[in-house]
Amino acid sequence: MSGKSIVGIGGVPNVKNCYNLGTIIVKTENNTQNGGTYIGGISDGAININNCYNIGTIDCDNKINHVGGIDANAQNASIIDCHNIGNLIVEGESRYYGSLVGTGRNLTINNSKWLLNTAPSSVGDNLGEVTDNSECINTLEEMPSVLEIINGDGAFKEDSNNINNGYPILSWQ
Repeated sequence: MSGKSIVGIGGVPNVKNCYNLGTIIVKTENNTQNGGTYIGGISDGAININNCYNIGTIDCDNKINHVGGIDANAQNASIIDCHNIGNLIVEGESRYYGSLVGTGRNLTINNSKWLLNTAPSSVGDNLGEVTDNSECINTLEEMPSVLEIINGDGAFKEDSNNINNGYPILSWQ
C-alpha cells in the first residue's frame, strides 16, 4: 500500500525543486499488502530527487512501514540537496524509517541535511551500497531556507504578501 506523497508512485525518473508542507497520516490495521506501507514526504520511490524539502509531519501506523522524510524506498537512486525538518511518527511491528530515506539500496545521498530528532538516522534500512553524505543538524536555525533549496530554476519567489503562510510561492503569483 502506498500513501500520498508529491510523487505517489515508484519508479519516476526525476523529481526536483519541490517541497511538502502537508501532514501525511496513514493508519491501517494489519496491512501487509505488497510488503507494507511506503510513505515519503516527497516520493515513495523516485530514482533521482534533487533540491527538495519536506516540512510536513508523517504519521504512519501499519504492520510494516517504510517511511522517509524525502523518499520511502530509494533503490538505484540519488538524493541530492534535499532536506527534512518534518517529524516522523512511525508505529507498527516492522518499522524502517529515516529522516531522509525509509529503505535504501544502491543509493547515493549528497549535500542533504536532516533535523535531529525527526528520526533516529538519515536512512532507516540500509539494504546495501548506500553512500550517505548527509548531515544531521541540531537546530532549525542551522537549516537552509526552503526557497534557497527549491529555487534552482527561478520558478519560486518569497511569499511577501503571505499568500502561502510565508512559504515560497510560484514566481507568477
